[in-house]
Amino acid sequence: MASQKQIEANRKNAQRSTGPRSDAGKAAARLNAIRHGLRAEVITVLPGEDPEAFRARLDAWLTDYRPRDTVEEELVRHAAHVSWKIGRARRHETAALTRRVREAAEQVRRDQLQKLEAAANALVPDPNALSGGSDRGEVAEARRELESTVAGCEILLRRWAPLLAKARAGERWDQIQEMTAIRLMARGPIGTVHDPEILDVAAADRMLAYPDAPLSPATWFDGPGRSFARQAVAEACLRLPGTLDGARKVLLDVATRETERLQALIDG
Repeated sequence: MASQKQIEANRKNAQRSTGPRSDAGKAAARLNAIRHGLRAEVITVLPGEDPEAFRARLDAWLTDYRPRDTVEEELVRHAAHVSWKIGRARRHETAALTRRVREAAEQVRRDQLQKLEAAANALVPDPNALSGGSDRGEVAEARRELESTVAGCEILLRRWAPLLAKARAGERWDQIQEMTAIRLMARGPIGTVHDPEILDVAAADRMLAYPDAPLSPATWFDGPGRSFARQAVAEACLRLPGTLDGARKVLLDVATRETERLQALIDG
């Protein structure tokens, strides 16, 4: 049981912590824990709301309903307050629904990007895995999926960017870059490709890689990440550019054309 001395001490402490005493302090305290204001009993106009708009509404209700006594006036005022809170509730609901719609749209966007990145990785795998890349139709299907969306086209443009930069500098593509370009261009299975544009790229890039060695089916070398059927090799050798500058132009024309085509898909 508390002693008389403890009781007196508690009273003194209570006097020091009675909360706000001024009108301004009490008004501020009423806003504690207010979130959407739907249950605010005393505060009618919350921070961020227009007190003049509320006053105009109240005056309009009093003018329209013309209360004849104190009771009717109190009912009209109460109805105006409730109307104001209903408007607040509607705004809160609209804001909450808008936020949920935006979050759902953002999730859809993230899911789409994840799917497109998966398609891009199927089209052009990690460089260390290119030599084991699929020769089936997944490559062409991945390209079609990517080109069907703006985000997918932008992913492809980023894959073409370093190839275009090297071609503009007059440099050849290394083995990984050549296979990347071929897979980016693929319209069908890679291992049995007979696409003239792809054969031109393979022939021109090998010509630049071995400028002093005449290229023929007998001297054709498939390094890591590059694999062509013998018939495709023979066809490619028939399409060799006449000069090294011609070979450089082949790479530049392909990279430029593909980049412009993807940009047109985005702009269209």
